[in-house]
Amino acid sequence: MNFKQIGRELLTGSRRRDDGLITAYEKRFREISESVQQFSGLKSRLMVTDNRDALDLIRFSAFANDLTRLYLEPSNEMKIRLPPLSGFEDGLKLTFRTDNNYNLQIIDGRIQASPAFVLRSDAFAKRTINAIAPLMMHGKVIVEPVRGILIPDRLPTPDGKTQWNMLTVDENSPFNEWTLDESRKPLAEASIPLVQSANLKVGERKLYEVSIPFLSGIGFVDLAKVLEDENHHLADARLALRTIIDNAESDNVSTIINDVLRPKLDALERRFKLISSSHHLKQGSALFGTATVALMAYATGGIPQVISAVAGAGGLGVIAKQQVEASEKRAAIKEDPLYLLWRLRSIRRDR
Repeated sequence: MNFKQIGRELLTGSRRRDDGLITAYEKRFREISESVQQFSGLKSRLMVTDNRDALDLIRFSAFANDLTRLYLEPSNEMKIRLPPLSGFEDGLKLTFRTDNNYNLQIIDGRIQASPAFVLRSDAFAKRTINAIAPLMMHGKVIVEPVRGILIPDRLPTPDGKTQWNMLTVDENSPFNEWTLDESRKPLAEASIPLVQSANLKVGERKLYEVSIPFLSGIGFVDLAKVLEDENHHLADARLALRTIIDNAESDNVSTIINDVLRPKLDALERRFKLISSSHHLKQGSALFGTATVALMAYATGGIPQVISAVAGAGGLGVIAKQQVEASEKRAAIKEDPLYLLWRLRSIRRDR
């Protein structure tokens, strides 16, 4: 399943009804998940919220990556789908760190929880999806619901109703093995998150920082055409960026940046400055901009325990399946898996 087909199906669904995108995604979830994991190009996960930089962050990610997996930060207006466990051939496995307390409830030996897809559905979500439609149609951006595990509060509300909390799932998780807190060993084919938050993770350290050019404010119809017209230059820069990521902990990464990446970024800068000063864009003007991002590394040091989702008379739930042996605990600590993320430092736009 190619990304143009995926993007167009999701876009068509979003235009038919309010829950059309999340419904289309649920139907194609396995195919989408496997297509993303098998894709060898440069890919990033980006979550945006309703602020002035949201669309420029999407523009930047489209320039920097072959594929952007876009998430809309949940708000008070959301669509929620509870995928049936029958859609997971061998059941759904949930992996989490045993040293975290998720406030899970156990009733009759079963942990009460439910897998869920959550998609923001307010005016911001509709505006954003409508704006980036050209990128979805060209397979450059996939809008995905946030995956989560819903768990009930231990105490009901004053009127006796149950309140639900959501635990966020690592979006690099396979379609049938959902992971909390990135406790699973990192996959080589994982997409790297691009985050705006200034809050550092515990143990996070900067590997290097780089400024990447892009076109700020460009219309998304024009952006889709520029991505196609400048594909050669963009592919060279992304390949160089991939080389840097693959050598992130190398002693000579600075040399690789100067010798491999910077010449490609300089070439892109010249092209983008030329485009921003031209009068051939259909949707108005564009500003030359740069986004300064830092590649960060952090280790979880978590000890995973695996549990499997089951369906019973009481509805959906998960039941403990496997306890981790002492030898596995020692191995998990020794491996201390390393994760990477892009942390946005600043966006600069020429006036």
